[in-house]
Amino acid sequence: TEAFDRIEASETAEPVLLDPFGWPIFAVNHKKGLMTDLKVRQAVQAALPFDDMLFAAFGNDKFFQTDGALYPEGWAWHTEAGTEAYNQNDQEKAAALLEEADYDGTPLRILTSRQYEFHYQMAEVARMALEMAGFTVKMDVVDWATLAQNRDNPDLWDIYITHSPFLPEPALIASLFPSAREGWDNPEKNEILSRFTTESDPEARREVFAELQQIVLDDVGFIKVGNFNSLQGQAAGLEGVEPSPWPAFWNAHKADPAQ
Repeated sequence: TEAFDRIEASETAEPVLLDPFGWPIFAVNHKKGLMTDLKVRQAVQAALPFDDMLFAAFGNDKFFQTDGALYPEGWAWHTEAGTEAYNQNDQEKAAALLEEADYDGTPLRILTSRQYEFHYQMAEVARMALEMAGFTVKMDVVDWATLAQNRDNPDLWDIYITHSPFLPEPALIASLFPSAREGWDNPEKNEILSRFTTESDPEARREVFAELQQIVLDDVGFIKVGNFNSLQGQAAGLEGVEPSPWPAFWNAHKADPAQ
């Protein structure tokens, strides 16, 4: 993101900003460890200051939106269901939830990497808020290859940080399925997900998706941090380049110098 002004001032290039591109995610370990307790998951969700995390990650609100909906406005899947649980930034509430959970100070292990520096910056801000709420936090900062290996072992982490572009079909979001590495195997969610993946009527699917988003936030299936934008560049004088998650140059062409 720090390259935006340099590209914008260049005589040979122009910035291409995809707004929004995708979402950073705190993936939750539902198989083993602290986060198998709903009260602990809710405490994490209550404590996190998403505005601060996104500012730390991207530095300028040109590049992000603090948004709890799983899909942003303008998408067919956009719904506000359950978003009252998003961005609470309430460490006192989180502390009360930890007391209800009889939390004993066991370290909350956050697995992250500096290969994506914005992951690490979000984790650092999250760590401070979680410690204010009463968590003991252990940051496990590794290279991406090690993270990709360790996240497959539920003994090694409680939260790991990743991101994804917004996918056109919600059934492509792996974290929704109990077969994913996070192992979110909630019977009520599974029933909703089954109805969603077997329904063919588009309007009915949108209604079921609202139920699905509601339970993601209620049960803290995973934690969406917000929306973020991606920056690419193009040569000055190039036309027809549409912002997209991956560069695609169909219909791109040099501008006609006669125009």
